[in-house]
Amino acid sequence: MRSRADKGRRQAGFTLLELLVAVTLMSVLALLSWRGLEALISSRERITRASDELRALSMAFAQIEDDLRRAWPVRLLEPGRPAVMLIDGARAGGLPGALQLDLLREAPVLAASAPGGLDAASRGLSAAGALQRVIWRVVDGRLERAQSVWALPLAGPGSAQPAESAGASASSADLSQWTWQAILSDVQSIDWRLWQPGKGWVASGPIEVSGATAVTGVEISLVRSGERIVRTLAGRD
Repeated sequence: MRSRADKGRRQAGFTLLELLVAVTLMSVLALLSWRGLEALISSRERITRASDELRALSMAFAQIEDDLRRAWPVRLLEPGRPAVMLIDGARAGGLPGALQLDLLREAPVLAASAPGGLDAASRGLSAAGALQRVIWRVVDGRLERAQSVWALPLAGPGSAQPAESAGASASSADLSQWTWQAILSDVQSIDWRLWQPGKGWVASGPIEVSGATAVTGVEISLVRSGERIVRTLAGRD
């Protein structure tokens, strides 16, 4: 009886071989789970980076398109210069030989009695009907945007000429006091083309236009992280 009981107790346990097999199987399962989790995390990081890059591109193109649409009514004012034009990048403090976008647009509405109104006006925000000058350039791999208050030149003898009037040139000295906002990074180069009805695509500046031949579209050819991205934006409502 005692011998049978001892034998039953021995059979109820695990042998060393069984423990080794169980530990091996658990190690394999843990390794597979870790590899799967690592692949999942890497995929999520790639998707997040791609989503961030797509969002940054979308925001940049949306801002350019908003500038172009706000520039469309300005052509009717005939301020002495085209509402949308291309300038040499060196004049805008950007890449020499590369054309940069220079435009006039309607300024966002800001009530004169609002808190900080004067400070906001110095940054390029003004009341309804005011104009802004906006320049897009590429510097050190960044697509940058800056804006400044722009005023129509006063007519008549002895009248003062605003610094940012139609006759003012876009020199590096003029733009040194501007506040430039980095919109997009990792930009190797950018090319602009303007569409004029009856003339087609124009890729040189400055462009002399009238109300009948105003710019109605802009093509952007952007090289970012070794990839070329081409986008065509409407320049009118």
